[in-house]
Amino acid sequence: MLICAPSDRLEHDVAQMRACMADASRAVLSGFELRTDATLICHPERYQDLRGIVMWERVTRLIAAQQAGRIAA
Repeated sequence: MLICAPSDRLEHDVAQMRACMADASRAVLSGFELRTDATLICHPERYQDLRGIVMWERVTRLIAAQQAGRIAA
């Protein structure tokens, strides 16, 4: 899950999401609770999935080329 929250509420909202995920796992898995972890990413950092780096770089190059007039819109 990816959540977005104001920085002053981020930890609270993450805890709330983790509690919801625990409740959901118990409901679906006959009481068994899956563990969760969380990684907090705060401005100016941004989330970046390693599996998407190549595509992200390709898209940003194409956008830059289009804005520079090298590719028709």
